[in-house]
Amino acid sequence: MGLLSGPGMVLLIITVTFASIDWYMSITRNGRHHLWIHFVAAWALSALAFVVAVMALLTGEEPLKQVVAPLHFQDLGKLLLALVMLWAYFAFSQFLIIWSGNLPEEIHWYLPRLHDGWARSC
Repeated sequence: MGLLSGPGMVLLIITVTFASIDWYMSITRNGRHHLWIHFVAAWALSALAFVVAVMALLTGEEPLKQVVAPLHFQDLGKLLLALVMLWAYFAFSQFLIIWSGNLPEEIHWYLPRLHDGWARSC
């Protein structure tokens, strides 16, 4: 499994890149693919949160009860916090670039969300 993890991560990033570009371009009129790194960070964050939740549920059972220590959860929590901060950084930096540049071709993503909220924008 250690030999498969490196190429698997590369394959995951390529798959998420193409899937996020396709998904983003399908929900916007003038789809641009500048948000792909934001989607990669969001998918990594949700995957890690799922792994932590499953690990927390399975530590009560005997195979993992002796292997997983509270220190593991502290390390995973720190990694989860780092991914949350990375995701927030990507989201805010993309918004700041579009807002400060006053890019008319990019602003259509944020205008409905700023005035009407996120529920009416999809």
